[in-house]
Amino acid sequence: MRGSVLLILLLASHPAGAWAAKPTEDQRAWFLAGQALLGLSLYSWGVPTSLGLTEDAALGVGLMTPPAWFGISFLQSTHPISAGEAYGAFAGGITGFLQGAYLFGSPRGGAPVSIAENLLDRWLARKKGLRPADIQRKANRSLFGFYHLTALYFLLGGSAFGTDQARAAAALSLLEGYIPLMTARGADPHATFGDALMELRYGVLGAEALPLLLLTADLLDDGEAGIDRRVYWGLSLAGHLAALPLGRKMTQNYDLSFGGAVVNFLLPALVHGFTAGVGVLSGNEGYWRFYPAIFLLTDATLTLFLHRHLAQKARVKNSSLSFILFCAWQRRSRP
Repeated sequence: MRGSVLLILLLASHPAGAWAAKPTEDQRAWFLAGQALLGLSLYSWGVPTSLGLTEDAALGVGLMTPPAWFGISFLQSTHPISAGEAYGAFAGGITGFLQGAYLFGSPRGGAPVSIAENLLDRWLARKKGLRPADIQRKANRSLFGFYHLTALYFLLGGSAFGTDQARAAAALSLLEGYIPLMTARGADPHATFGDALMELRYGVLGAEALPLLLLTADLLDDGEAGIDRRVYWGLSLAGHLAALPLGRKMTQNYDLSFGGAVVNFLLPALVHGFTAGVGVLSGNEGYWRFYPAIFLLTDATLTLFLHRHLAQKARVKNSSLSFILFCAWQRRSRP
């Protein structure tokens, strides 16, 4: 189920063709599709909850909210909308809902913050000329912000994750998401939407790698190792921070399509099916002691392989080589 809700929303509202378009092409149709999906999925129940409505009032407002939000969005689409604006509004609506619910300690805070980020991210995308890849990286950082605060809290000895910790996680998520976006000079012309999604995948893979190896060691010791929970969180955070530059390096060297990123996001479920099936068919009880490590090594190996197999060499690398060769030719041509 990891990331499945976000992935389904992405697939439903933004197929690969939408983000393969040139940044200047009009994407009003995809903007409206994304806003309609937000209205039907989040705002239909988030708005009545935020207003504190119950029973028939909540039902009536919930039914009316999606068409009303679609109408408002339609009135905002009287001018051309770039792919970055369309995706910025959609992704901002998703991350904003999570941040609002955590920030206010209740789902009642979800819809107001979601709508605010919906509008803000679209405005930032238009002002800075951002592309879907830039918006997705902001969404990645926002999601990682929740994880960073949670990991640090338990690493420092926290026991129960309560309302105060949830608010701190939402605040860090907002800071990690918006500070780099607002200080950026413009779009990254070389990153694809698939690249940005793969950076999210590498961050998650890094966070689970060392804890899975540690869990394997614990299983081999019949669970009697007594490994402190802080060790798990510390290794998880260390692996995550190490994986982030690896993911960025991989996406700089290879351009991945949206479809390629989707394949890699589905990979953990396929790997679980294969490795668990081997264990069931083998009938070897000792196999399950090694299962976390077996899954991890299989998942990581196939992730790296498929990333390279499904991607193309980055254009920026090829263009840099061409520029170097051109300069060398120019120098040799001088009298």
